[in-house]
Amino acid sequence: MLNALAATRAACGRTAEALSAHDEALARATEGDHRQWRADTHAGIGAVHATLGDRASARAHWRQALGHYEALGLPQAAEMRRRLTDD
Repeated sequence: MLNALAATRAACGRTAEALSAHDEALARATEGDHRQWRADTHAGIGAVHATLGDRASARAHWRQALGHYEALGLPQAAEMRRRLTDD
């Protein structure tokens, strides 16, 4: 739910609010040890940073997302690999 809210805020150009929602999602996902939720959150945070032009932060979050997706054997890993090689 929080990641969807963050994505909506980011789409509306409200990037600071998007990052805030993602931060809250990441804290909750970490507390509950929800790896896919953490991966999705890192992917979203990376997307917001990319929109802001901060490629270093974007890549750092995409690498974290990739690690979780790979560990879980999820197909989203391919998208993270693509983002990491698109520079």
